[in-house]
Amino acid sequence: MIRPVKMKQVKITVLDKDIDSVLKYLGRRAVIQFSHPEAAHPGASRKATNSPEEQKISEIKEAEKSLEKIKEAAAFLEVEIGGETGAQIEPELPGDEEARSLLIISDAAGALEQEVYNIGLERQTLEERLKDAVKHEGLPSELPGLLRAPEGGAPFLNVRIGSIDGGKRTALETSLQGRAIIVPLNTNGGADADGSGMETVLAVSSKTGRFAMDSSLKDAGFVPLLKQAPIVEQAPVEPQDPAAGSQNPATNTHVKAITERLGEIAGELGALEEERRKMSRRYGDALRQLAASFTMALAVLNLKSRLLQTRNTFELSGWVEAPLVPSLVKELDEKTGGRVSVRSYDSWEVPAVREGREKVPVKLRHGKFVKSFEPIVLSYGAPLYGAIDPTPFTAVLFSLLFGVMFGDVGQGAVLLLLGIAAGKARIFATKRHFSGPLIIAGICAMFTGLLYGSVFSNEELLEAPTRMFTEFLQNTAAGRTLGIKETGHLLRLMPETGAVDKLFYFFGFTLAIGVIINSLGIALNIANSAAMRRWEHAFFSKHGLAGGLFFWYAIFIAIRAIVQKSEFRFLTVDAVCLALAVFFIVTGPVFVRLLRREKLFEEGIFAFVMEGIVEILETCSGYISNTVSFLRVGAFALSHAVLSFIIFTMAEKVADVPLGAAWSLVIIIFGNALIIVLEGMIVAIQVIRLQYYEFFSKFFTETGSEFAPFHFKRR
Repeated sequence: MIRPVKMKQVKITVLDKDIDSVLKYLGRRAVIQFSHPEAAHPGASRKATNSPEEQKISEIKEAEKSLEKIKEAAAFLEVEIGGETGAQIEPELPGDEEARSLLIISDAAGALEQEVYNIGLERQTLEERLKDAVKHEGLPSELPGLLRAPEGGAPFLNVRIGSIDGGKRTALETSLQGRAIIVPLNTNGGADADGSGMETVLAVSSKTGRFAMDSSLKDAGFVPLLKQAPIVEQAPVEPQDPAAGSQNPATNTHVKAITERLGEIAGELGALEEERRKMSRRYGDALRQLAASFTMALAVLNLKSRLLQTRNTFELSGWVEAPLVPSLVKELDEKTGGRVSVRSYDSWEVPAVREGREKVPVKLRHGKFVKSFEPIVLSYGAPLYGAIDPTPFTAVLFSLLFGVMFGDVGQGAVLLLLGIAAGKARIFATKRHFSGPLIIAGICAMFTGLLYGSVFSNEELLEAPTRMFTEFLQNTAAGRTLGIKETGHLLRLMPETGAVDKLFYFFGFTLAIGVIINSLGIALNIANSAAMRRWEHAFFSKHGLAGGLFFWYAIFIAIRAIVQKSEFRFLTVDAVCLALAVFFIVTGPVFVRLLRREKLFEEGIFAFVMEGIVEILETCSGYISNTVSFLRVGAFALSHAVLSFIIFTMAEKVADVPLGAAWSLVIIIFGNALIIVLEGMIVAIQVIRLQYYEFFSKFFTETGSEFAPFHFKRR
């Protein structure tokens, strides 16, 4: 279609009891794009008269909580609840049964997850204690117990070194009651036989027990050898294998108990993992169904909160494709048992559209070939509703320009195969939108490759069949009329003997393409502006009729100069025609304001003159650059031929070295891969750039709104 699909605005009035089923039907059919109530009715209230706003918010939050529970359970059970997995699910709005099912699954998955967490936490604690027990190997047997706190152990020691009366050591140890240990160092030979005499000791406590130890030492007459021994961090000890045992019996017992429990925990975690897998198989389909249902419920609740509502009815307003309106009315009537009212309006009948507060959404409808190029157009912007759809022109121009710049039978065949693979192979599922353009680009490259006589950069393979074809043509009446001669190449881009003239003709051909594309852009701008009654842009802008006349007459002068050569003369009529076109471009807005009886020079006469000079310079430079820019088409075609020539020249150079055939094959394969990937990508970018900047810029000055119907998304 040359224009977007005709749209109509529909207003649907439905009873409160039917609203859920109507929204579910509309979401499944995906035929309506809802209008914002503010656009249709400025200042209209969306608050319901029979349902407080707080209740709507509460329902939405409940649905969000339910979805969050489903996601948490699915994440723990490793169940995919969206994408391709849920593509065949037909959801229903959730009721009491779905709520009970969600509660059962959520509780079961939550309990199992908590059990796994608790056992995992116990394992982590025991592993830390095991490291701690091994780290304390070689210390007095009481020390690990002293340092081990309920949470797994303290990493700091409080140390005191000094002397006490040997007879008081036993009483000191009793008073400390396990809060500290006393280690005799016997640096002075020890106490007397009866326990009297001074004895050097090492007193050690945990960080939290240092105050009790210092108090007991003071009562025992402790004389420190150092004024104050600091709290020191325990030096790390290289862990040893717990199974190797220890010289300390207490440590051995402790390590054995921890090791046994860790073995039990490993078995318990294995059993829980098996239970998780069983639960995943048992509840997987139910979770997917619940996710689809509650996603639908959330979408319906969010939409209902934005609808206009009276005591017993809801009003829905939105845009529908005009051909679908009759079937939509019929099906809504059947769904509600006749309890529905539907009114439809053309776009020009909608006040919000006439006043510019709302844009009519644009729906493009094309065949398979043109549809492949919709992403190129929509990435620039959706066309305005009522304007000419540029997608068919984009499809033809992309195919033409890509084929000219990237002509090779073999390389085109690779692009064709990649396009087919992108459309069918599952590994390219996310790249399927590239399938159509790749297939078309490959076919065009193969066709122009036949003209260039190139197959995987080899220009000799097609010489014989091309010569037979041209020999046949030159013996026909049509061939004699066209002056076709026998040749091995229809078009040789490399500047060899006799090919230089053809090369200049080829660059002239690319300039002609530029003239055609620029002219097409001007024509589309005139048609679109006239259809929207923007007469100033249609007739007096630089891309309107005045600008087009200037451009076309300048091209006429250039063609005349080429044809007449030395006999060419710039005539008075040429100057008059160009001057008239420029005059209307500059003064056109003044004529329009005169007809509207508005102020002629809004910013003053001086500003008008300066704007006119700038407009003339922009018009001249713009059309020159927009046309000359298409020389890049010939430049890239020539660079493609040069790269192909370099590849085969290098392959021939290494053919005589040892294993020359293998090296030649490697160069040919690598060189062609480089051309296909890098040059193919560069050429595609240049083709899109030429369309965006040289073609779209002339008429695509304002973008529309792409049609986005209400539908239920898969999460």
